[in-house]
Amino acid sequence: MCPPDGGSNAFLLAPAPPLPETLPLTSNEQDIGSSPGLTLPAQDPLVPMLFRSIRAGCWLVNYTPTGIGNISFDGTIRVEAQNAGRTASGDLYQRPVVLLPTTPPRPVLLGGPSPANGIPILARTKYRYYLRITQILENTTKFASFPLGFEMWRFTAPNSWVNEGAFTAQMTWIAAPAGYPSSGDYLEGDVRNAASAVVGRLKMGWLSKFFRRASVEIDTVAGSERPLDNGAGIAWANVFNKLGWDVTIKLSDTNVVEPSGPGWSDAEMHAAMLARRDPINLDTDWRYHILAVKIIDSSERGIMYDSGATDTDNVPREGVGI
Repeated sequence: MCPPDGGSNAFLLAPAPPLPETLPLTSNEQDIGSSPGLTLPAQDPLVPMLFRSIRAGCWLVNYTPTGIGNISFDGTIRVEAQNAGRTASGDLYQRPVVLLPTTPPRPVLLGGPSPANGIPILARTKYRYYLRITQILENTTKFASFPLGFEMWRFTAPNSWVNEGAFTAQMTWIAAPAGYPSSGDYLEGDVRNAASAVVGRLKMGWLSKFFRRASVEIDTVAGSERPLDNGAGIAWANVFNKLGWDVTIKLSDTNVVEPSGPGWSDAEMHAAMLARRDPINLDTDWRYHILAVKIIDSSERGIMYDSGATDTDNVPREGVGI
């Protein structure tokens, strides 16, 4: 499981929910790609048979509980295709509400993230649920819907998760609303609890072949080498593409001044990150910082210094020194 957006000390301390599992095929599925010689059902030769699948990558999701005013959750489900099937997990953030200046003030639910903007990055303070997917369409189906099973793990600050139960939704393909990159990769379905009562509505539409989006900013001490690749043609894009991350590399300062000689302490690197990186908002941009220096006091190669007592802004895992 990837950590919730942006990161915080609470996420580091929290006992995490179980990881998503690679799920087996159900009786309604057919694995065309890995089953040579598969005999398809008899059909009218003039009517083409449509096989559907859940596309790998990032899906924009919305969950709206039934009968609760001004409560809705947005987020993503990441679907990874493997030889044995699919692995999936998701995160949900509570949609903001504003009060209109009426008498009495009237709460209004704001709109969700636009699919036209690609993979969303949402406010860390609004993080509410981790979705552990327990059942999904593994390969292909000839039907217009499939059962999605999941557990909803509510994040309770500062350091715990609560499993609110197992849920199912019969997800049905319909035409995607405007803004989605693929009109055929969109589904909706009623969510039912363990007692089979409808408790909400789930919507999901495919956004990108990547799972997550982030940027990496590189600052360099004057005279130090910029870490652009491994010297053998493997650059940052090659590495992150294989991991399913859409990462933008930002080449920033090349004149960072050594604070007290060529050797850098962890605290000095953290201070340099705060002073030299571009202005950012971690609720809209997952920004990671790399500082290239000549000598690191605590390591011969590199270190993720941004933790513990060194982490003066209390946002861990933001930066590394190499």
